[in-house]
Amino acid sequence: FFFQAEDGIRDYKVTGVQTCALPIFGWVASTIQRAAASQRRLNEFLNTRPAIEGGTVSVANIREQIQLNHISFTYPHTGVQAIRGVDMNIKAGEKIAVVGRTGSGKTTLAQLLMRFYDPDEGDISIDGQMLTSLDLSQYRNMIAYVPQESFLFSDSLFNNIARSEEHTSELQSPCNLVCRLLLE
Repeated sequence: FFFQAEDGIRDYKVTGVQTCALPIFGWVASTIQRAAASQRRLNEFLNTRPAIEGGTVSVANIREQIQLNHISFTYPHTGVQAIRGVDMNIKAGEKIAVVGRTGSGKTTLAQLLMRFYDPDEGDISIDGQMLTSLDLSQYRNMIAYVPQESFLFSDSLFNNIARSEEHTSELQSPCNLVCRLLLE
């Protein structure tokens, strides 16, 4: 390397240690820049407010019914109307089956009931309370929802089913039975 000095040009000899340190310094600087960019993206994600926010009304269980009053829904990113004018009354303890062709709105109906989306028109109520007014976390903890797309966490089958410590004792026997059946 040559550096300009007042009395002329001086020649500095670069040793092997100095030669090795320069590429390492460059690598460290590059890694720090990538980490900073990743941190910015992570902070942006963590600071994103959810599109659906729950209400404050506490709900312990469904005592009477789930009522859908003339609900319609169009996916905002595609403009596809998935559901139009659906009316339904599901009494507590009643089992229903939603059947239909591909694209007929079955999954959309389940997602509206889970409140992943809010309907464009109409309303959904639980025991006379508007779904939008219910505590979302409590409400979702009452429902078992199995989506079409399977997703497993890197964990045991039991922990994938339990997903919380609240009901682990209730799930232990059924999970053991399922595992035995799968292994036979």
